[in-house]
Amino acid sequence: MSWSSYSSLRNINSKTLVSLAAIAQIDAQSFSVLRNLTTLLLDYNFIKQILTGKEFEGLDQVEEIYMSNNQQTVNLKSTSFVNVPNLRVLTLGKSLKAEAVNLDPSPFSPLTNLTFLDLSNNNIANIREDMLKGLTNLKVLKLQHNNIARLWKSANLGGPVLFLKHTPRLVTLQMDSNGLDEIPAEALRGLGNLRNLNLSSNLFNRLKDTIFDDLDSLRVLNLQKNLITAVRPEVFKTPLANLSLLVMDKNPFDCTCETMLWFVTWLNETNMTHVLGFRDQYLCNTPLAYFNRSIMEFDPFLAKT
Repeated sequence: MSWSSYSSLRNINSKTLVSLAAIAQIDAQSFSVLRNLTTLLLDYNFIKQILTGKEFEGLDQVEEIYMSNNQQTVNLKSTSFVNVPNLRVLTLGKSLKAEAVNLDPSPFSPLTNLTFLDLSNNNIANIREDMLKGLTNLKVLKLQHNNIARLWKSANLGGPVLFLKHTPRLVTLQMDSNGLDEIPAEALRGLGNLRNLNLSSNLFNRLKDTIFDDLDSLRVLNLQKNLITAVRPEVFKTPLANLSLLVMDKNPFDCTCETMLWFVTWLNETNMTHVLGFRDQYLCNTPLAYFNRSIMEFDPFLAKT
C-alpha cells in the first residue's frame, strides 16, 4: 500500500502527521499539500524503496522525520533529503539497508540544521569519512548495534575512518554493540562538548593513552561489557575528572598494582562520580587469588608480597 492511496487525508492541515500503518511505498510529492507540516511520523511501517528526495517535495517547513523500524528495507540516494533543508531530527533506526549511507556525496550533507540523527540497528559496515560533513550542529548521534569495527582499525585499508571530525557540537554519542576493539588516537579529537559517551558491549581491551584527552565536558561514560583489564590514569584521568556517572562493570579486571591500584584509589576518594554497583559488580578476573572477588577487596600490600 502506498501513501497516495490515503486520499481522504490529503487535506490535513495539522502541523503533526501521525504515523500511518502498513505503508510500503511513498510516492513522489505525496506530502506536497501539507505545506505547514513540521513533524512527520513514519515509524513501524514496511517502506521498501529508494528515497530519491521527491517523496518529500513541498515539506519545506518539516523539522522532524521519524522513520525507524521499517524492516531495514529503505535505501538512500545523495538527494534523499534535499527537499527538507530545515530538518533537525531524523530517525532511521532499524530501517536502512546496510549500504544505504555509503554514498558520495553523503545523503545527509543538505541537512546543515540537523541536531539529532539515529542510524542504529542497521548493520552498517561502511561509513565514508565525509558522511557527517557539514553537520556542525549535530548534537546526538546514535550508531549503536551496527558493524563498524573495521573502520576504526589501524590496519584498515587507507587507515582509520575519522567520521566524527565534522561534529564539533556533538553532546551524545552512542556506539555500543559494534564489535569495536580499537579506538584511533584521533577518533574523538575535537569533541570538547561531548557529555554522554556509550561504548558498552564492544571488545575493547587496552585503550590508547590519549583517546579521551579532549573530552573535558564528559559527564557520562559507559564501558560496560568490554574486555578491559586495566584502568590506568594515562587513559582515564581526564574523563574521570568531571564524570557524574561511570558504568564500567562486567569487565575482566586484572587486580594487580600496575593495572588497578590507581582506579581503586580513585573509587575510594571520589565524591562527585556515581559508580553504580562498584562494590559488588566490578569483579577481578585475575590473578587467581582474586578471581570473582570485588575489586574493592584488592589489597596492594598483599599483592606486593
